[in-house]
Amino acid sequence: MTERPQGPDIDNMPRVAWGSSQGIEVWSSGATTHLIQSNTLGAVLSNRGDVGYNVKTTFTPWQVRVFRDGLSYHISSEQDIVDIVANSNNDINDAGEMVWAWHPDGRLSPMGIRMMRLIRNGDTDFDDDVDLDDFIPMPGCFTGPVITDGLCECRFFDIDHDRDVDLVDLDYLLRNYTGPLEDCNANSTLDLEELLTGAAADCNLNGRIDSCDLADNPLIDCDLNGRIDVCDVADNPTIDCNLNGRIDSCDLIDNPGLDADLNGFIDSCCSPATPPTAEMIAGQVSIKNRFLSFTTDAIGAQAIRVTFVNLPAPFDLLNGQSMWVGAPREVSQSGANVDPVPGFQNFWAATLTCVPHYADWSALGTINVYHETVIPLGAYAIQVINEACGAGSEINFSPALTITNARWGDTVLDLSQSPSLPPEGAVNIVDALAVLARFSSAPGAIVKARADLEPTTLDLKINIADVLASLAGFQGLNYPFTPTATAPCTSPRPNVLP
Repeated sequence: MTERPQGPDIDNMPRVAWGSSQGIEVWSSGATTHLIQSNTLGAVLSNRGDVGYNVKTTFTPWQVRVFRDGLSYHISSEQDIVDIVANSNNDINDAGEMVWAWHPDGRLSPMGIRMMRLIRNGDTDFDDDVDLDDFIPMPGCFTGPVITDGLCECRFFDIDHDRDVDLVDLDYLLRNYTGPLEDCNANSTLDLEELLTGAAADCNLNGRIDSCDLADNPLIDCDLNGRIDVCDVADNPTIDCNLNGRIDSCDLIDNPGLDADLNGFIDSCCSPATPPTAEMIAGQVSIKNRFLSFTTDAIGAQAIRVTFVNLPAPFDLLNGQSMWVGAPREVSQSGANVDPVPGFQNFWAATLTCVPHYADWSALGTINVYHETVIPLGAYAIQVINEACGAGSEINFSPALTITNARWGDTVLDLSQSPSLPPEGAVNIVDALAVLARFSSAPGAIVKARADLEPTTLDLKINIADVLASLAGFQGLNYPFTPTATAPCTSPRPNVLP
């Protein structure tokens, strides 16, 4: 590097340029190149590679120049620049337009800003020609003959400077246009005009009418919905899980071997699921009697499997079997009501079923799962699987969250704080009082998922029978319910946990 660099700038390549007494220097990819061998100060870069700078010779005051494509262009007037300008900030954009400070006739005052603007000729990508690439973004800027303040990114399509983008601007662009001019649908209107006005669609942005693309190559609409596949994928990326630009269902039709587990998804699209997380209260796992409470944060369609790891007798006959969490529903915290009612909060509850229910669970918060097989002191493994993954392969499931429920009747540690702490392993009169508080909808009462204890299949209501059930646990009585079936599902999945 040269000594005393002045006015450095960096672009997005990245390149770094600066001026010094030895000239303009540009650093890129570990190497420094001298562009101008002269007394220069300041350098500004565009992402196109143009360099604006100030230069001074023995015979001239400071002047503004632009280095572009190997040539240096003088863009300022000698009588408008004095030495003080060398310390001001110039700037240049990717169109090659430049602004700089100026002083008329060499005087220090007044002063102002000059701008070198690009002549609008249709070259909107600034590659020194006007072709199809310049036209393709134009329909997105089309306003018709409607004056629009600003235009901003569309300003280079407003070739006639009348603050709109219309057919007149297209006519100006076509004067320098070197790309194809077609009427592919033979309606006596230039395709570019139809695309500009919206009379025809170009969803894949190739500068050609979609119906003509489809007529020339029907294979680009593999699902025969009358739309180019890549456009369907752009609107809904989930239908192209292997990111090959083609709809998955079409890939599977062409090559059924891509779906060896026959779950309707390409096998390679399976990604490991994130394990669920236990519900926590004050840093403690919030275990229940008759519910399994957890959250899952992963976004996307997933199913949740519950495996019976270690259930006490007589439910131990179910150990090793699995069921699935069914469709969730909102349940009122009101003791006497199931459906949501005004004035009460709601929670999400779901029962176990024998078939997977795929849904995006991430927005629900805590999910409370109930079933006749969810019982006190039962241990359960909860796993998640993505919809694209075959449930027949255990490697496709997430690691397990294991939850062991509380003792029969144990609902709370104590009632001294709100929210009250989870059960601590002993059953006393406080547990029954906690259920009674929920029954009467007292302020600060425990949630229904802790208080609902009966019947065999929970009714999602709190009544005096739930209070009596808690008292039975306090009295040391055993859990009163028995399984109605030794195999809830006709094809139980084996327990894969150690």
